[in-house]
Amino acid sequence: MKVSAVITANKFRTDTVKNNPSGIIIVFLSVALGLICGCIVYAAADGSLFSPLGEYFISFATDFSNKNKPEIFSGLIVSDIPYFLAMLILGLSALGAAPALLLSFLKSAGIGAVATYLYSAYSLEGIEYCLLVLFPSNAVMLFAMLVFTHSCYITSVKINRQIRNKDEADVELQKYFVRSGLIYCVFVIAAVIRFLTIISFTSLFSFS
Repeated sequence: MKVSAVITANKFRTDTVKNNPSGIIIVFLSVALGLICGCIVYAAADGSLFSPLGEYFISFATDFSNKNKPEIFSGLIVSDIPYFLAMLILGLSALGAAPALLLSFLKSAGIGAVATYLYSAYSLEGIEYCLLVLFPSNAVMLFAMLVFTHSCYITSVKINRQIRNKDEADVELQKYFVRSGLIYCVFVIAAVIRFLTIISFTSLFSFS
């Protein structure tokens, strides 16, 4: 198994943009279907099944008055770390491609379910909350999820093929870690956007 630690700008662009277009489609479908399924499952299921989601959201949306800004920001940053670390590890596993797709599917399904809950429970006020607080940061986070899932998926597939001696392409782990670090910066940007929208607009809403 060959592992290269050499990084060039050209190789970085080629690997992230042109490599394995079928992988890009699979990753996009996993995230997009997650959003759709989250909406459908919440809308079709018995309301009592998702009552904990509603209780958690109310607590989350109203707790900010009891927290200072550093606590809010650190909480938003920490919330994405488990997902990021799990995906990073799956990308290094020969059998991590499918679980990485599933994990991103579940995370995007959660986003879809929360948006549907807000619309179902609070109607116009829920839609306004989504537009002002959730959607700006979620758009950036979904972009980061797409890029990161593709990176983890492709790296896992390459490792699997090398172990099975079916692919001679190098697995450049250093490049994988650098790319993952850059993508995590996008997650941080999403958290900053969420933080700014929370402190700017949350006081306009009163969920009960």
